[in-house]
Amino acid sequence: MNNWKLISSLLFLWIFSFTFLEAQIIDSTIIVPTIVPKVILNNFSPPKAKISFQPENYSISFLNSQFADYDLFLSRTFVNDSLSNVSEYRSGFNNFSKYMNFNSNNLQLDTGKSISRISLILGTKREQLLFLDHKQRIGKNLIVTLLYNSIVSEGFLYHQFGKCKIFETTINYNFKRYSLLVNYNYHKVEAEENGGIADGQSSNGLSKSDYGLLKLNLVDGNTKLKRHVGGIQQSLKLFDNNTKQITDSINTSALFIGLNSSYKVFGRSYEGTNDSSFYSHFYINADSTKDSSSYNEFKNSVFLNHVFLSSSHIFSTSFFAGLTRSDIKEKNLIHESNLFYITPFASGKIDWYSFHVESDFQFVNVGSYKKYDHSFLLNLSKSFNSIFFNTIGGGFQISSICPEAISQHYYSNHFTWTNNFVNEKVSALNFNVGMVNKHVFLYGSFSKYEHKVYYNFEALPEQFNGNVNLVKTGLILSTRLKKFNFYSNSFYEQSDNSIVRLPNITLYGRITYKDYFFKKALLAEFGISGIYRTVYKANAYMPATGQYYLQDEKTVGGIPTIHLFANLEIGTAVIFLKIENISHNLFSGENELIPNYPVPPRTFKLGIRWNLRN
Repeated sequence: MNNWKLISSLLFLWIFSFTFLEAQIIDSTIIVPTIVPKVILNNFSPPKAKISFQPENYSISFLNSQFADYDLFLSRTFVNDSLSNVSEYRSGFNNFSKYMNFNSNNLQLDTGKSISRISLILGTKREQLLFLDHKQRIGKNLIVTLLYNSIVSEGFLYHQFGKCKIFETTINYNFKRYSLLVNYNYHKVEAEENGGIADGQSSNGLSKSDYGLLKLNLVDGNTKLKRHVGGIQQSLKLFDNNTKQITDSINTSALFIGLNSSYKVFGRSYEGTNDSSFYSHFYINADSTKDSSSYNEFKNSVFLNHVFLSSSHIFSTSFFAGLTRSDIKEKNLIHESNLFYITPFASGKIDWYSFHVESDFQFVNVGSYKKYDHSFLLNLSKSFNSIFFNTIGGGFQISSICPEAISQHYYSNHFTWTNNFVNEKVSALNFNVGMVNKHVFLYGSFSKYEHKVYYNFEALPEQFNGNVNLVKTGLILSTRLKKFNFYSNSFYEQSDNSIVRLPNITLYGRITYKDYFFKKALLAEFGISGIYRTVYKANAYMPATGQYYLQDEKTVGGIPTIHLFANLEIGTAVIFLKIENISHNLFSGENELIPNYPVPPRTFKLGIRWNLRN
């Protein structure tokens, strides 16, 4: 009977085109130094930056936001470790990176003078998500933006954190040849660390109310993160030139010089006054109280940017080059250090007829460590005027980057280590092909990691002296049949070394029915989505350090997670309804995100998003 259920579920998933969602990446040991175009470097998600199509834009003001599957994105166990810039200071708390870099969509002013957006989601008793955004045009050249986000969750059985508060403000001034952007943002996260359910316990078959009776590994663990960032971006147009060609096309050439400055303050603390029993089999001081670390960063960049555009769209170029200096002060319980980065960088884009070329280069001198990071990326693509064969692209990356600071040195009441790891090196190749009028997308990649840093079975950082090779290939299908919309993405990935653990096959999909009702006063979308991953030994989570480490005790995966949802758009408001994990208790076996962290039970959620325009 159980086998029949498993076969039926797999067939069900395939029929409904279940595909992978980028937010559900859970192996945090993979460190990929991504530079600008992420299509080549992010080996755990489809190459979004260069995908020639996307699922139908049902309601751009709604589904481009965190709604529908927002909870999958917010879950801390789903980690995306891609790096936006090789010269960034990497503290190592990347399992919280989504919260510390959480942004809602930019509001579009259109022709109005102001726009406000209210978004509210209610789930379980304690679960609330509130997003408030406002954008105001003050005069002809000045725009002000304010943003406030408040996210409260139920804890590890739901989203595995307590509270997240975000405040951001931006002032944008544009006058003839000069533009100025001043911004400030504040992020605060308070995570309820509890170590998951105790060994030997199972949530299989329990109702949602029974979840509160499960015994936890930790009782009072708590992580707090705070970040303040203030910045000024300035750009001055040195010259621009318009020339008219015989073909009546107008060519525009412009050169800009700019100066960007920012100051960042980041702090992290962990406290567990009664957690010695949980850490007893790790390296620990039994009198554990509180760990803390922080850093300040002052960064300045000067750059030149040249842009050439043709109104006929036959040829266009953009080149960007400059120099960055970052001064950083790091401090933890007993250690303090100062270092600086000096980074020359250059990037360029060329579009000629149907050809597109994109490259990026960065070279980092870490002055205090006398180490050198570098990254070079090249991306090529070509489009075709053919219904069957639409696009073809590919690229490569070569990078060498200093391991994260937390893996180099860490001093706390729970763990202590000092390392002198050499740079991690990454070499990657990728390809992508779009076909059948942009409804089929085939992609693949091969990546080689040298001197990879990972966290071993003792939850301590180690550096692997050999190579780790990753192979990935996948297929995206996106189509519409009258009022039905289908999106699927299935992929296979394989690692040749056990320090990197991934599900071999991942399927995620979405099927919806969308139509107008009540004389087109209501636009409604009803859908089902879900995910399936093959069984594998996922990394365990270490609350004290905030890292994932190797374990051989438990497997996860092999059980589908299915959601039902509805989006109802009335004027500028969208109402959101969802039954999350409707498949809860339908399949035998323990459905866990990572070891000791069960998939949230069946939960009804509702929300609203309302745009107010002036």
